[in-house]
Formats: sequence, structure tokens, C-alpha cells
Amino acid sequence: MIIYIDLEQTIIDNFTTWNYLPDKVDKLCEILGEEDICAVIFSYAIWSEENLKVLSQRRDDLGKITMIGAVTTSEMYEIVKSHMWALKTHTDVWGIHKEDLFTRYIQNTFNEGDFILYDDTVEDKTIEINNRITIQFIRA
Repeated sequence: MIIYIDLEQTIIDNFTTWNYLPDKVDKLCEILGEEDICAVIFSYAIWSEENLKVLSQRRDDLGKITMIGAVTTSEMYEIVKSHMWALKTHTDVWGIHKEDLFTRYIQNTFNEGDFILYDDTVEDKTIEINNRITIQFIRA
């Protein structure tokens, strides 16, 4: 299982002040039955190389979250653009609901597996795709 986590309003308040949100992280740890979580950051806040650099520098400020990777909006765009014709640039992904974008991203990146997205904008639900991919959305 691969866990993906949003940043703003999910594990930090925002990208500027970077206040850690321990209650939301504790909630995910409790749901998963884990004390610490290894996760990939999947956040619209990582839209530039500068923001990726800041994230890398602040990775120790994520509390119980150990960052094992990050998906930038450029990477999101490159993975889904051929299936979402309205996208012209990497910042266009901001207009797509995170559940839809994440589902397309997973479908176009993996052939099978179990995935979680923890995000303040999603609804709690689980979807299965072709009996090979399971995506669980957990609202922060």
C-alpha cells in the first residue's frame, strides 16, 4: 500500500506559515493503526521547483510523517494530460477535484495496487478499478 498525503489544511496549515497540524496526523495514524507514516506528498502546493526545494528543506517539520517522495503539479500534469484534454499547463490541475486527479494519476501510473489519499478536500470512500487497483480516500 502506498499512502499519499496532501499538505495544506491536511498536515500543515499552509505553505507560508508551515504550522504542523498534529490532530489531523494523529487521526490518520489512528485510522491506519500506525505510530509513524511513510508517505508521498501529493499536493497542489508543490507547483514549482522552489516549492519542492522548500518541502525538502522542511521535511523534518512533518512530525510523524516521513516523506518518501513528492508529486509536483508538473508531474501530475504530465501523467494525466493525455486523458484530460482541457489541461494546457501544469497549473491547470488546480481546477480539477483532487479525487478525480488522483484517480487518473494512479490509473496512469500503476497497473495494480492499493493506494490511500489523505486530503482535506476528499470524501471518505473506497473505489476499485478493474479488480486490480483500490483507492481509499480519507478526509483529513
